[in-house]
Amino acid sequence: MTRWTEGCHIAAPPAVVWAYRLDFGNLPAYNPDVSELRQVTGVGAGVGSRYEFLVKIGLTRMRSSLLVREATEPSSITVQIESVVRATEVCRFEPEGAGTRVTFDTAIHVPGGALGALLAWPLVVPSGRRQTRRELVLMRRALEAA
Repeated sequence: MTRWTEGCHIAAPPAVVWAYRLDFGNLPAYNPDVSELRQVTGVGAGVGSRYEFLVKIGLTRMRSSLLVREATEPSSITVQIESVVRATEVCRFEPEGAGTRVTFDTAIHVPGGALGALLAWPLVVPSGRRQTRRELVLMRRALEAA
């Protein structure tokens, strides 16, 4: 298991940021590598909702899925992501001044045993951290523009 944490301040109340993140229909707006997103289980946003989508990885697109495992309004959302790797992401939303401190704690399992774990640090972690930072920046832009 490999882990990383990224975060940022968003000038919007925690409940607003939490609701935006929980509605994974917004995912392509803050992750432009996502396409063909569709909800396959659940009604609306919430625990038990599962989404399938394509995600661009390098020069190819991979079928992926995301399951909302937990959602505690307005403080946290936990999702399970299945793609090239299996990831658990815990998003926390804490009041910070007039806005929200958003923190993504990501844990990934890379297949391939010890070799997969060894390759995770130089390959998967830098790419994953970049993607997380990019999502945070695009979420912040969308929410602060609203």
